[in-house]
Amino acid sequence: MSDDKRERYAQAIETMFQNGDYARNAKYHDTHCKHGEETFPGWHRAYLHAFEQDFQKADRDNGKDGNIGLPYWDWSRDVNGERFPQWINKRWPEPNMKGISSSDRKGLRYAINSDGAIKKGIARQRSVKQAYDSLYVNEHWKVASKRWGRGTNIEGAHDGIHVIVGAPMPSVSLAAFHPIFFLHHCNVDRIYESYLKENPDSSEEFASQQQGLARKNEENRFTTPLEPFKLNGRNFMPADTFAIEKLGYHYDQLLGLQPQQMREMPTYALYSVDIKVLMKKSYELHVFVVHEDQAQSFRVPTIDDSLERCPQYGGSGAIFGGKDPSKCKNCSTRKPFTVKVDITKALTSQNLSRSRAHIITHAIEMDEYGVVTQEFLLSSDQVPAGMHQPTLAGPLFESETVLSKTLASYDNEHDSSALQGYLKRFGYYEGEIDGDFGDKTEAALKKFQRCHGLPVTGELDSTTREQMTTSRLDGDKDHGAEAQPVPNYPPKSVISWYVDSVPAYMKKNGKSARDCVIEEVEMAFAAWAVPLAKFGVKFRQAQSVEHAVAVINFPDNLHGAVAERFKKYHLDKEGHEEKTAQSVNPADILGFDGPGGELAHTTKSKLDFDRGEDWLLQGQESKSQYGRGFLEVCMHEIGHLLGLAHSTMATSLMAPYYVKGRISLQKEDVDALVTMYTTTDFSTYAAPPGSGGMCSCFGF
Repeated sequence: MSDDKRERYAQAIETMFQNGDYARNAKYHDTHCKHGEETFPGWHRAYLHAFEQDFQKADRDNGKDGNIGLPYWDWSRDVNGERFPQWINKRWPEPNMKGISSSDRKGLRYAINSDGAIKKGIARQRSVKQAYDSLYVNEHWKVASKRWGRGTNIEGAHDGIHVIVGAPMPSVSLAAFHPIFFLHHCNVDRIYESYLKENPDSSEEFASQQQGLARKNEENRFTTPLEPFKLNGRNFMPADTFAIEKLGYHYDQLLGLQPQQMREMPTYALYSVDIKVLMKKSYELHVFVVHEDQAQSFRVPTIDDSLERCPQYGGSGAIFGGKDPSKCKNCSTRKPFTVKVDITKALTSQNLSRSRAHIITHAIEMDEYGVVTQEFLLSSDQVPAGMHQPTLAGPLFESETVLSKTLASYDNEHDSSALQGYLKRFGYYEGEIDGDFGDKTEAALKKFQRCHGLPVTGELDSTTREQMTTSRLDGDKDHGAEAQPVPNYPPKSVISWYVDSVPAYMKKNGKSARDCVIEEVEMAFAAWAVPLAKFGVKFRQAQSVEHAVAVINFPDNLHGAVAERFKKYHLDKEGHEEKTAQSVNPADILGFDGPGGELAHTTKSKLDFDRGEDWLLQGQESKSQYGRGFLEVCMHEIGHLLGLAHSTMATSLMAPYYVKGRISLQKEDVDALVTMYTTTDFSTYAAPPGSGGMCSCFGF
C-alpha cells in the first residue's frame, strides 16, 4: 500500500473514531459474533461489508469520493522487512475511547507484541500452511469452522493470529477495537474467497449440511439471518456471502493450490477444549516432546527467539477464547473442539517413539481483555477447566523394522501392542494387549498372513505392514464370526431404497449431485440383482424416506465430532484417569471422521457413507491422495445389506480391503450369496435383528 493510500485509509479510520461508527462496529464482535460454526466466515464477511460501508462514508466525509476498499494484512510474508505493519503501532499506540462504553474502557489497552515474536508465532503455529492446506478440504462445513476437527480449517488459522498478536486481539469482546482486527479479517476473508474459487459448490454444501443438522433439532444456520447486518434494506443471509462481486469488492490476489508432498502420517498432540467452560480466557500452548525418562528433569526453555534450537520443541497451538455463555447464545451452544499440534519433527529429531514420549505443555494464559495473566505447565494439578491433558495420535505402526517373537524388545513395545490391537479387532487374536510378542501373537499373525495370501513368516515385515496399513473397507471381524450368514431379506422380497442427503460436490456432466449418486446406486443394485433373480429378490427406488426399507445417506459423523470422541477416549480407555500423553490408534479418536476413518456403516435398513471422506464418482480424480470411489464402497456395502459377511479371498468384492476400481461381482461373491440363500431354512426364518451383516469400514 502506497503512502498516499495508507494516509487516506488512516484518515477514514480516524473519522470513524470521531463519529462513533468505529466503536459501534467494533462492539458487534462482542454482541453478535459467530465462532465454532459453519457461519463463521460468512458472518465475518457480512461484518466486513458493513464496516466497509461506514469506512467509505468516512472517506466521503473527508472530502474524497468514497471509492476505497479495506486493505488486508497478508501475515504470510514480510513487507519492507516487517511482518506486522509497524506504522499502525506508531499511528495508534493507544485506543481511541470515543464512543466506547465505560465497561469496555475498563480493560481495553493496546499491547501488541514485537514484530519478531509475531513472525515466530506464525511459523510455530504453521498458520500459513494451514491457510494453503484448507484449499484442499472437500466440503464447506469442514473448512469453515473448527467444530468438527476434520483436518485443516480456516478458523484454526484465524485463531492463531488472534492469540499471538497481543492485546486486545486475544479477547473476543475487545479484539475489534484495534484496527489490525479488520485488516486480519480481510486476509481471512481472502483465504475464504480463495477456497470458494476452488470449490464453487460451497453454497449448496452449506445448505445441505444445515438441512441435515436441522433434522437433528439444531438451528439451520443457512436460513438464519447474519445479525445485525442488512443488505439492501433486508436481512443479510448466508446465501448472500458467496459472490463478493455482488457485494462490491474483489481481491488483487488469491491463494492457489500448492503441490501436496507425500509424507509420513503425522503424529499429533491433541488438546480437547470446551470453550463454554474456559469462558473468556485464551491460551497459547507451547509443546515440548521429551523421553519419558526426562519427564521430571527437563526444564522448559524461555519462550523466546531461540526456541527453535531446542530439539524437544514440537510447535504451538492456540485457543481463542469465548465469552460468558449466559450472555452469548453462540457460546452457549458451541461444541467442544480439538487443537492439534504436529509433533512429528520433534519425535524424528530425537529418534523418539510415541510410546516413550512425554508431552510437556507450557501454557500462556490471557484474560478476557487479551492480556497475559500467567504462564504455567499443564499438569495433573493445573489443567484449566474445559481442557484436557494432551493425547498423542499417530500412525498405526511407528517403526519400519521387522518385528517378531525373537526380535521384539522394550523399544518396540508400542508396535507390538498396536499389532495385537489390530489382530484382536479383526478376530485373529484373543489374548491380552500387553505389548508382549509371544506365541499367541505369532500364531495370530500367521493366521492373518495365511488369510490374506502373504508369506506366512510370523513376523511383522514390510509386506505384512503394508497390508495392514492399506485402507480397509470393513471394521467388522474377519474371523470370530464364522457362523453361516443369514439373509436379511427372504426370497421374493422387494427391497425399496432411497437416497437421502448427499455431498453437493458429487456431481458431473451437468447433473445434480443426488442424481449422480442415484445413477451409481442403481448400477450397484443392478449388479447384485442378477444373482438374486433366481430367489425373486428385487430392488426398487422409493419416492421418499418413509417408503424405503433401506436408506442411503451421508451423515456428517456417526460417532460424534473429534472432540467428543476424545472425551470418550479419556473416560473409556483410561478408566476415568488422564495420562500426560498416551499413544492412540487414530481410529480410536478420529474414527468415522474423514480420511483415515470409517468409510461406511451398513445395517439391513441403512447404508451410511461418511460425509468426511473425499468421495469420487466413476471417472473422477481426487485433488488429494484420499479420494475414495463411491461405487466401489457401495457395491461392498450392498453385500452387507443383504447379509453377507467378509470373504477371505483377496479378489472378492466382499474382501475387507478397499481396492480402487473393484466394482464387479466375482464368482466367489455369487457363490457366497447363493449358498446363503440355499442353506437357510426359510420355513423357520425370522429376519435377523439389528444389523445382520453389519459393516463399519475403516481406513488406516
